[in-house]
Amino acid sequence: MPYYIKGFLLNRLLIFLAAVFTPIYFTILLLLSDTQMLSLMVIPNIYLNIFFNFMIAPIILSSPWLILIYNFRNRLANMFSVWAEKIAVVPLRYLLFYGINALAVTGFFILPLISPALSVFTALAVSWQLIAGREKLWLKSRSILVTVSIIVFSALLFLPVLVSYFFYQAYLPLSAWLLETWQSAVGFIYAFSIWIVNSLTIGSTVWFIYNLVVSRKVTDAFTGSNSWIRVLEVSLFIIFAYLWIPQLGNMSYVIDYINVISLLLMAVLIILKLKFKVIGGNFSFFGVIVAAGFLTVDLLYRFNIIILTGSLVFTSIIFFTSFIYAFTKSSDEPYMLGEP
Repeated sequence: MPYYIKGFLLNRLLIFLAAVFTPIYFTILLLLSDTQMLSLMVIPNIYLNIFFNFMIAPIILSSPWLILIYNFRNRLANMFSVWAEKIAVVPLRYLLFYGINALAVTGFFILPLISPALSVFTALAVSWQLIAGREKLWLKSRSILVTVSIIVFSALLFLPVLVSYFFYQAYLPLSAWLLETWQSAVGFIYAFSIWIVNSLTIGSTVWFIYNLVVSRKVTDAFTGSNSWIRVLEVSLFIIFAYLWIPQLGNMSYVIDYINVISLLLMAVLIILKLKFKVIGGNFSFFGVIVAAGFLTVDLLYRFNIIILTGSLVFTSIIFFTSFIYAFTKSSDEPYMLGEP
């Protein structure tokens, strides 16, 4: 089942945005961290240094991810349908909550560590594909094969190896900067997730009760006439952000009361679901329990960076596990473009 926004295929839009923002991410990472892989001591030309550090390096570091996105674009796009139909642990309704956490953990800890090595591995794989796919070359003399192989491997491996070498040389100060930045940002990242959870919890409860009382339908499945509930959830998110941000509302203590209300609403929602035997759809008992635990951690351990980080990593692991499962179950067949 594809998802559309005014006729535009949302699944493919997300894949396109992932491809666009991957090199932008590496550019911002190198720029903000002031990571200079080629210093003026290596190459005295300042413009060449800037070109290498902020143009060549981001392209090389993002190349394996861009190749993966391109090769599996159909499967990635179809993955959301599998997610909606087969994965109850992380329902699509809470996908943004889990996804934001996973994105933060990936950006701070995973991508900077593995991307250089992965770029070298990708260059090796592409080089081998180019050589192995030339049957006529294999039929010629061994000297020609060796010569062409050396040229291809050298050409494709030169920049990835160079970037990886200098990147890992600068990784120690970069990792220190990442850790320091994480310690400063983890509170906001956690709060951002809390705003999402509270907004979705209140919206989900209102929608379920609305269907139960007004429509007399025991369901929480969304239909085409549910735009008002989306507006409500977005409005709640903006309000919660306003209350938390010091420069605006500076009333973060109110979030504590909202967290308690959300926990109570989750309990009410679980009771109603059990009473009316509503299973699946936009609801997951496990997902609600994880979200409730997330709120509880915020109430009790808001200033404990280790516990906050552990909670973010835990929800990220749930997301990654669900992502891998949905990916393996997706097909490579493209959706037909057009109106649903």
